[in-house]
Amino acid sequence: MLYGKQPMLREYAKKGGKKAWRAQVKYKDDDGAWRTKSKTFEGVKSKRAAERAMAAWWDELRAEADRAENSPQKAVQTVLEYLMAYVDGVAVTAEPSTVNGYRYILRRQVEPFAIAGAGLSEVGPEDFRAWLAEVAAKYSAASTSKAFVLVRSAMRQAVNDGRLQRNPTDGVKAPKRKQPEPNAIPEAQRKRLAAALAAASQTPDVVAMQMALYTGMREGEICALRWRNVDLKAMTLDVREAIGKDNGRYYVKEPKTGGSRRTICYPEPLAEALRARRAEVSTQCLEAGVPFSPDMFVLGRIDTDEATGDYRFYNPHVLWERWRVMADLLGLMGTQGKRPTFHDLRHTYATAAIAAHVDVKTVSSSLGHANAAMTLNIYADADPDAKRRGAEVVARAMAGGEPAARIMELAPTGTAY
Repeated sequence: MLYGKQPMLREYAKKGGKKAWRAQVKYKDDDGAWRTKSKTFEGVKSKRAAERAMAAWWDELRAEADRAENSPQKAVQTVLEYLMAYVDGVAVTAEPSTVNGYRYILRRQVEPFAIAGAGLSEVGPEDFRAWLAEVAAKYSAASTSKAFVLVRSAMRQAVNDGRLQRNPTDGVKAPKRKQPEPNAIPEAQRKRLAAALAAASQTPDVVAMQMALYTGMREGEICALRWRNVDLKAMTLDVREAIGKDNGRYYVKEPKTGGSRRTICYPEPLAEALRARRAEVSTQCLEAGVPFSPDMFVLGRIDTDEATGDYRFYNPHVLWERWRVMADLLGLMGTQGKRPTFHDLRHTYATAAIAAHVDVKTVSSSLGHANAAMTLNIYADADPDAKRRGAEVVARAMAGGEPAARIMELAPTGTAY
C-alpha cells in the first residue's frame, strides 16, 4: 500500500446542528489503483484539536503500511505489477494516447504470458528471451518490438531507482522491424488527383486533402491548424498543434515530437484553396453574427465546444472516411498495389519531392523528420517512375560519346569484342 500526500481535513455539520471533522487521504492499493480512506472525528471542539487527531491517525496509517511492507509474508513484486506502476508514473507527463497505448501493450503482450507473474528481482535475460519468442509467435515483428521497447525502458528505470542491480533485458534483442514500403500515389494518378481537387468545391475535406498532398502534413496536424498559424501573404503554415485520441475522444495536443513544430512553405494551388476557405469562413461568421477569430480552426466550425470552451476542430475520422470515398471515385492505387490511405498523401508528397530533386534537407524539415537520413531511407527508393527516368538518363549519358561505327573504326585490328 502506497500513500500519497498528507490527509486533508474539513469541517462539516451533522444532523441536529452538531459539527464534526473528517480527514481524507489517498492511497494506492496492491492492484495499483488510487483509492480514498477517511476518518471522522466527533466531539472535537477546535480545529487545532482535530489537526492533532488527524496527525495521530496519519502516523498510525504510515506505521501500518511500513509493517506490511517489511512483513516476511509480503509477496515479491511481479514484473507486471512493476510495469503497471511504471506506466502510471509515465502518465504524469505523457500524452493520454501514449499512455493508453502502453497499457494496451501490457494487456495484450505481457499479462497473458508467464513472465507477467515472475518476481521482478528474480528474472534474467533468458526469461525475457523466452517471453519475446512467445510474443513473436503470436504478434507481428512491429508489435513485438514495441512491447520490448516499453519493457526495456521500464527495466532501465528499475536499475536507476535501485530496484535492480542490473538490467535483465541487456543482451536481449527484439526481432527486426521491417520498414513498410510507402504506398505513394504514382505520378500520373497524383496529377489526376490534383486536378480533381482543384476543380472541386473547396469544402473542409477537399482543402485538407490538398494540404496533405502539397505539404506532407499529418492528418492530426491538418485538423488542428488554426488561422493564426496561416500566413496567406508569405504562403507559410506553422505547425504548432495536433489532434490526439484518448479512449475514442479526440483532443488538441502538442505535435508528435519537438521536430514536428515547424514552418512549411506551400505552393499557389494550396494558396488558392486556403484563400477560398478563408472567404467561406468570413461569410459563415457574418451570417451567424459571430466575429472572426484567428483561434478558429481552418477546417473546423466557427462555434465553440461547451465542454472545452475552445473552437470545434474537424474530426479526423470524418476526414479519413471522406478521403476513402474520393480515392475510390478516382480509382487511385498506390505503388504497393493498395488503395492509398489519407496518410499515404504524406508519402506521396515526400516521394514526389525526392523524385523531383528537391533538397532532402528541405523535404525532411517540411515533414518534421528528426534528420534527413530518415527521409532518404524511407523515400529515396519509393518512386518506380523515378527509377525508370533514372535508367533512361544513364542510357543517354552512356550514348553521349562516339558513335558505335566510329568506335569500331578506331579499334585496333584483331581486337576481340
